Amino acid sequence: MRSRVTAIVVSIFLSALAIRADGDAVKVRTAVSVDKVKQGAPFQAAVILEIVPGYHINSNVPSEDYLIPTKVELSKLNGVTFGPVSYPAAETRKFSYSDKPLDVYEEKAVMKFTVRPTGLPVGKHVIRAKVTYQACNDQACLAPQTVAVEIPIEVVDAKQTVKQINQDIFPPARKK
Repeated sequence: MRSRVTAIVVSIFLSALAIRADGDAVKVRTAVSVDKVKQGAPFQAAVILEIVPGYHINSNVPSEDYLIPTKVELSKLNGVTFGPVSYPAAETRKFSYSDKPLDVYEEKAVMKFTVRPTGLPVGKHVIRAKVTYQACNDQACLAPQTVAVEIPIEVVDAKQTVKQINQDIFPPARKK
């Protein structure tokens, strides 16, 4: 009886670890290029996927039809237009579960896009998006994930001064 209870406890513990590992393979965060948004002025935004070492996610254009692409889908927001999402260049890697090398993202993938708030009033707003990816290691893939993200912004009068931020993600344009 005691060994049966031990087996059940170990089974529950291992299941909890598997669930935790699934949720911890990729951390999703967002960033914007300015501390506040001037009314009518375009700015940059990004969705950043930080991938745990030993894992990778498929690129936005996977090498095989059966693979789940990494995708950012922006929700419509009245008074805002979005530029196309710019995905990073993929790395081509060979894995034990595939005969062909695959196009993947490892460590960090930053997807950027331009936001044009042409009709947003002054005040606080939220840009919403869904991020889809599938994390894999060299042996197996975890279940595909779709994560809802929010990018809070504050629109200010066009005459107000704003500061560039997150320059590690949005480096200033080089002067010629």
